[in-house]
Amino acid sequence: MDKDTLQRLLVERWPSLFDRSPIAPLDINIHQKIRTALGLDEAGLASLVALLGELTREAAYRQQIAAGGRRVRLDGSAGTTIRPWDIAAAKDALEGGDAHRQAFRQQRKAWKLRKQAAEAAVAGAPAVPESTHPASSTPARPVLKLAVATAKA
Repeated sequence: MDKDTLQRLLVERWPSLFDRSPIAPLDINIHQKIRTALGLDEAGLASLVALLGELTREAAYRQQIAAGGRRVRLDGSAGTTIRPWDIAAAKDALEGGDAHRQAFRQQRKAWKLRKQAAEAAVAGAPAVPESTHPASSTPARPVLKLAVATAKA
């Protein structure tokens, strides 16, 4: 599904949220609720995330986030309070700073580490190899020990 079709669908389904410019500050993880409500597949979800990314990067949207207040749920009711770090990131982005990108990178890195730990737990392997040295800040690499047979004379 292309972004234009998806945007028309969002306006038809939730006009109070999406038939305005700028859109209201959306609740956290609203994309998952929209995906469920619309029955989107992976390609549809990717289009949705791209569209919401465009809408939420607009300066007018960021100004609303920077002002604080509450986010809006799909049903139009008041959602979660805008978090202080979201307010700071929006203000920084409006001023042309890079803090919001750094915060996003850190969040994405933490998510990847949690995902790897979960996958390792499912596979039965330890999530992070234990270090052989207690003062080491990096995990130790597994060591392959080979037994060498010696010939007796």
